[in-house]
Amino acid sequence: GTSTISASAFKGCASIKEITIPKHVSKVDNSLFEGCSSLTTVIFSGRPHEIGDNAFSGCTSLTTITVPSSVAKISTNAFKDCSKLKPNCVEGSATIQQFNNAGITDITTRPEEYVQPEDPGTNPLLFVAILAIIVLLIAGAVVLKIFLKKRKIKRNTLVREEE
Repeated sequence: GTSTISASAFKGCASIKEITIPKHVSKVDNSLFEGCSSLTTVIFSGRPHEIGDNAFSGCTSLTTITVPSSVAKISTNAFKDCSKLKPNCVEGSATIQQFNNAGITDITTRPEEYVQPEDPGTNPLLFVAILAIIVLLIAGAVVLKIFLKKRKIKRNTLVREEE
């Protein structure tokens, strides 16, 4: 599927009030919603990695957007002149320059609420550790079996001698 929506695709669309960015979109391209003056809410249903230059610039009614921590790059003036935008809208990291003339004077970032654990198949150290545990369990079982077998032999020997 498509991972970006063409630059300036919705530029100047004054009738858009709320938008949900689909899961498959990995980049909010340059000027995508620039000048959408009625846009109040942006919801990310996926995990985009970039917000392009002027992507939401001039969205003067924008009050609600939570930039996911997956966004590694917020380009120049991405939120320029978003004068109603509220503080604490960023989960990851950002700088105030990306919010030029927005209604934000300081940025407080908050960590992502959930971090997907690493797939054990991709971590060689974890794989080796699990393999070592399995080997130790098998070795322990073998040693226990040998111990019990020797104990049984000694026990049988004692029983025969007493007879």
